[in-house]
Amino acid sequence: MNQGGRRICVEPRTIPQVLQVENIPEPIISINEQGQIVYMNKVAAAYAEQYVNGLQEGICFSAFIREGEWEPDVHGASTIHLKDDTGRLLTWEVHAFPKYADEKRQGYDLFIRDRTPYVRLQELSDEIKACYTQLLDVYLDPIMIIQNERIMFINEKAEEVMGGTYDQLIGESIHRFIPQDYREQVLCRNIYPNHSEKRTELTEIQVYNLQDEILDVEIASSVIQYKGKPAFMTVMRNITERKQFQYEITHMAYHDALTGLPNRRKFIQQLHHLIEQSNKKASNFAAMAIDIDRFKNINDSLGHSYGDYFLVEMANRILVSLSDYDATVARMGGDEFTILVHQFDDPSELNQIAEKITDAVRQPFHLKDCDFYVTASIGIVIYPQDGMSVEELIKNADSAMYEQKKSGKNGYCFFSHELEAQMKEKVELEGDLRRALAFNELILYYQPQYYAVHADHQTMIGVEALVRWNHPTRGLLTPEQFIPLAKETGFIFEIETWILREACRQMKAWQEQGGPLMPVWVNLSCVQFYQLNFKQKVVQILEETGLEPQYLGLEITEGTMMDPSFSEDVLSALDALGVRISLDDFGTGYSSLRYLQRSAIHRLKIDRSLTKNIVENSSNQVIVATIIAMARKLELDVIAEGIETRDQLNFLLGIECNDIQGFYFSRPLSARDIEEVLFAKNHYRSSSVEGQHSTIEISPTR
Repeated sequence: MNQGGRRICVEPRTIPQVLQVENIPEPIISINEQGQIVYMNKVAAAYAEQYVNGLQEGICFSAFIREGEWEPDVHGASTIHLKDDTGRLLTWEVHAFPKYADEKRQGYDLFIRDRTPYVRLQELSDEIKACYTQLLDVYLDPIMIIQNERIMFINEKAEEVMGGTYDQLIGESIHRFIPQDYREQVLCRNIYPNHSEKRTELTEIQVYNLQDEILDVEIASSVIQYKGKPAFMTVMRNITERKQFQYEITHMAYHDALTGLPNRRKFIQQLHHLIEQSNKKASNFAAMAIDIDRFKNINDSLGHSYGDYFLVEMANRILVSLSDYDATVARMGGDEFTILVHQFDDPSELNQIAEKITDAVRQPFHLKDCDFYVTASIGIVIYPQDGMSVEELIKNADSAMYEQKKSGKNGYCFFSHELEAQMKEKVELEGDLRRALAFNELILYYQPQYYAVHADHQTMIGVEALVRWNHPTRGLLTPEQFIPLAKETGFIFEIETWILREACRQMKAWQEQGGPLMPVWVNLSCVQFYQLNFKQKVVQILEETGLEPQYLGLEITEGTMMDPSFSEDVLSALDALGVRISLDDFGTGYSSLRYLQRSAIHRLKIDRSLTKNIVENSSNQVIVATIIAMARKLELDVIAEGIETRDQLNFLLGIECNDIQGFYFSRPLSARDIEEVLFAKNHYRSSSVEGQHSTIEISPTR
């Protein structure tokens, strides 16, 4: 038995051997052939006292061991399990050494190593690994572990993104999923980080899935240990939908929603790029500005939906026209398109392109059972001779296009430096024009109108107000020099309002000075006429100036009456006020007797183009005579303008056209010159007969 850790020797052993066993720092237990414990060293005794109470000499060793586990193995270690005092399972690694006496085995010396902490650590590690794997599986982003260029682990999200199952993907080469063009770069940079790095930066790449579909992903990789060997854990994020959305947003930002063509922003971007490329290669290119003539008529008459359909068709026609050329089409907005001809061998190619486009555009456009016809005006610039910057090229192309519009539309015009000088002058004139009213530079001249009995006897029956611009540096400018610009810039409304007010004011002033009671006639543009509050504006001006309505006459063109539903209402309202209406330039437009019959028109003015050669031109004679006869039947007054010779006057008097306006009698005069005529001694003769003209008799000026 054991006395204080000492052994009662059953087999002969020397004391040095015992001391050697006692000094071993591992538990040692000796058992006999029956499995009874016959010796425990100090370490074993202390271990038993701490963990396994009852494990002592004289007790059967196998009583503490899990059933069926104990069988001494003299060739290696055995693993046995027993429970400690708290019921926890202990794990021992046991090395059994047989002991002999007289060559007869007497039992075993058991060298014991407690592996419980290691086993528990391994169990904990396995639990952690299981939890980690579950965590990776529920992670929202795809995760792969790559080792030796093959997939060793993949979570469920990665299976979904890569289009396969776990079994299909495990073991696959990573090369299978990376496009060949940048495989080396991606592998080195994103899949295999430097071992000194903890992880790579987040990077966008493209990968294939198992269906060979291209996916856009963000990836980052980290170096890890996987099953005891270096590996790379790669986290992916599928951004395919986000990239598609970004592409759609970018496409919308740079393309026209209606036609799908590049828009103004994209055109300018491409133009910048072409300039840079041309500077590097010392080459040239061309740009074209296109405007669809008369598109507004279609848009206004049929509505915007049909207008949009029309624009899509025009875009397609232009694209087809350019199919044989290295060119890009863009829509700048409205009915304006632009073209970049990236390269050409000879400027004559640009003529061919422009002619193809104009030919395509002027083909009939069938819509709502009708054929509509439009044309295109094109301006062309060539880099670098027509401009060195984006702004210059666009501006000069527009200038050439507008020049073509002024020249009759339906064609093309190359930009020139002479045209540039004209445009510069036009810009300067526009700036001056906007200051003209503020600086009182606009003045009115008045051309007398006469009732002629014969060539040497006539009576003034009215005056026509004609605007002049007393420009500070250019001198006195006639309407032809600035009114078209005013219409183009939209400044015509302010100018015509001023003309109307000033003419009424001046006529009232003359009347208050004792002048004749006769009307002042004012030219009216479509812009002014179609103002919604035009009637109210006329009433307001008459009230402000104190002029009675019957002394105001308005001259309108036939174009003003193209919308009868509107124009007839306005004319009727003016007629009800007492304002007189004259149809100007009659005989040169698309005259309609229906307009004359239904509208409140009081007078026709025969255009100067018909009276200019009336003495020599028999056709003009017939036309003028017919107009006069028709007017008489419709009870309309008639006045002929542009009369400069006695022969013209005599012919008109011969066919009973007595109301005359022209240089034969008087050029347009300033207000002061008119006053000299009105109030000259012995020239004034008034008539107080109601309904008749007040008269001033003067001699003709030649």
